[in-house]
Amino acid sequence: MSPLLQHYQKSEGNAKVCESLELSLKAGYRARDLVEQILTFSRETSRKLISLKVSPILKETLKMLRSSFPSTIEILQHIEAESDTVLAAPAHIHQILFNLCTNAAHAMGKNGGTLSVSLSQEKFAKVLPGMIPSDIQSGQYLRLTVKDTGHGIPAGIIEKIFDPFFTSKPPGEGTGMGLAVLHGILSEIGGAARVRSQPEKGTAFDIFLPRIENEGISDSKLADMPSRGAGRLLIVDDEEFLIDALEKTLRDYGYQTLGKTNSFEAFELFERKAEQFDLVITDQTMPGMTGMELTEKLLSVRPDIPIILCTGSAEMIWVRLFWVESEIQLYK
Repeated sequence: MSPLLQHYQKSEGNAKVCESLELSLKAGYRARDLVEQILTFSRETSRKLISLKVSPILKETLKMLRSSFPSTIEILQHIEAESDTVLAAPAHIHQILFNLCTNAAHAMGKNGGTLSVSLSQEKFAKVLPGMIPSDIQSGQYLRLTVKDTGHGIPAGIIEKIFDPFFTSKPPGEGTGMGLAVLHGILSEIGGAARVRSQPEKGTAFDIFLPRIENEGISDSKLADMPSRGAGRLLIVDDEEFLIDALEKTLRDYGYQTLGKTNSFEAFELFERKAEQFDLVITDQTMPGMTGMELTEKLLSVRPDIPIILCTGSAEMIWVRLFWVESEIQLYK
């Protein structure tokens, strides 16, 4: 229960109003996360994956959808998996269910119908037919099934539904990105989807999410996670909040950091204590002395110091790494 709801209950406020406010607050947070997810998809970057339980997120999402769907749609849910922990971001789970349910509601149209959502555990030793992607590994999974009683998907287009911008909806009613984003999420977290549909009898989407033990993360996922490092880093940026954020992240991974918002002060410090640093990270666009100019000065003091020079002000982000004897490797 959030502090907002606790406050209203203590002050003998209207419980129904409190619950509505709580739901609105959660919806706002979810909307924020969904926008971030779309930006993440378009930028081809990854969210931080955490160990989380799926059932509470599914139930919360269905509760929000119930308030927005017409009364002609009956929602049935059977969410009773005993072990429902996966490695994902909360917005991943929310968006998967949200996209599938809104598509289902559209398929059932004005006359409505029945939307069924279930969650169960499944183990299979070989890849099931019709899986997208088809190279999913066998093992322990959660199976999220979203089924509707709508008009179904024609056989001629069912293979295209996960393509970006493909939609069977009339102009102005769909972007064709819902299932494409879902496919991207599943690729990121190692999941898969399977579609079963019959014309005029409805459609069922089976979403398979790799299940992990509640107390830990699978060895294969641990291998993909960044390991802790060691070393002392000098960070230079004229924006103090960026230094604070970067320092916090790097310290969490075991690095010692020292931040400077003035490139001249950073150079004076490096001149005195050059051997104490293992790496320098500097912004390019700074007043007085740019990152490139600072880099040249740092290399004149210690030619073997690795330096990461970065900027977000150009049309593309460039990261330049300067290694031994000032050899430059350039990455886009």
